[in-house]
Amino acid sequence: MIMEAKPVKKITVVCTDGVVLQVSEAFVGLSSTFKELVEALPPGEEKVVHLYYITGSSMRKVVEWCEHHLADNSISSDGSTCSSNVQVITPWDVEFFKMDSRSLLDMLRAAYYLEIKDLKDVGGIFLNQHMMAT
Repeated sequence: MIMEAKPVKKITVVCTDGVVLQVSEAFVGLSSTFKELVEALPPGEEKVVHLYYITGSSMRKVVEWCEHHLADNSISSDGSTCSSNVQVITPWDVEFFKMDSRSLLDMLRAAYYLEIKDLKDVGGIFLNQHMMAT
């Protein structure tokens, strides 16, 4: 018997600069703030969340980091770390966080607003490295 894959439900995100993105329902479980915003929407309609304090470029980076770590199972869809409280920084993370300080700060501001703990923790390590290097 062949089972069909369940379609992934997407939620539309409109950022402060007008950039429109699509995020998966799994992303909702990573952010208590985002979850509250989605739950406040009327049922049955297309889910559109407006993020007035986050730019499109920052939100793209947040979504990229979360989707990568959901795919590698290092974080679960409820936002908790699957292994322990120890943050594992992968080679992918090292490459991902190679960005200018302004972009890193903007992305971390988004992570703090959205309450994405693992991204805040790992991003904070890289922010510290940026600050020590200057």
